[in-house]
Amino acid sequence: MGALSDFSVDGEPVIDDSAPLKKDGDPQYLREADPHRRIHRYDERGQYINTTARLNRDLLNVASGLPVLTCKLVPNGPFREAAGSPAASTATGAAMIAFGKAFRALEEESSRACVLGTQFCAFDWSRVFFSAEDPHAAKQAFARATADSNFAVEYSISDFAGAVYRILPLEVFFDIVGIDYVATTQIDVGFEFSGEADALKKLQTVLERSGYQPDDFNDVLMLMRLRKPVSIDGGTFLQEIRTLFAKSRKSWVHYRGSELLSGEVIRLDQDLPERYRQQSASFLSKLFGRD
Repeated sequence: MGALSDFSVDGEPVIDDSAPLKKDGDPQYLREADPHRRIHRYDERGQYINTTARLNRDLLNVASGLPVLTCKLVPNGPFREAAGSPAASTATGAAMIAFGKAFRALEEESSRACVLGTQFCAFDWSRVFFSAEDPHAAKQAFARATADSNFAVEYSISDFAGAVYRILPLEVFFDIVGIDYVATTQIDVGFEFSGEADALKKLQTVLERSGYQPDDFNDVLMLMRLRKPVSIDGGTFLQEIRTLFAKSRKSWVHYRGSELLSGEVIRLDQDLPERYRQQSASFLSKLFGRD
């Protein structure tokens, strides 16, 4: 299966400065970037959480058997622009700088910890999730690297499933931990759709009856995002997606599948993946009441 030492801490690319540029002008890489995906999450107030997941499946398979260290940065006060670093004047920018220092420290100390994902919640807090063979050693390395930052740091250690449902696309999560996995919690998830403005508004009206709430509507880009609390329950999630597919297709709207394995838009002219096809009852079973 491999070990965390087989992967970089942050999954970012490393450019080979000594190699000539490619014919198209792109640099040569010593290490390619891992795939990442941005998904949509919200806190208990409905505040948007900018969430990015690292989707290296080999890494996730290794991480599924290891503890997860979560480091949450809460600002201690206002931020001032550092010389040559305008980003340091914002909480999010300062958190990204602090994360970068911590990632380098973990890499240099060979702490065997790998980033699984990050979250940024406006001016309130930022959070990074590490898979770690020794979460206590990783915690100490993170604390040393961020000691001079203007943040209070809150740490928690949990098993894989107890943490990463917050950052992984839900179908990816259930594909790793098992579709039969059930937790007693819910998570507020954003679902995106694209189509004509009238069709999007029609779908919004339909889905609001099922507990969805509006979050963003852009009639120029023809995009809409709705949010809904979703149970961390594999069977319930699959049924929610089946219903979502059926209602969006009936309204002639594309579902943009950020919560699905592929993350691709399922277009109206494409067949649904087999696991999402709603089994329609036959005419006779409907006629005789055996639906």
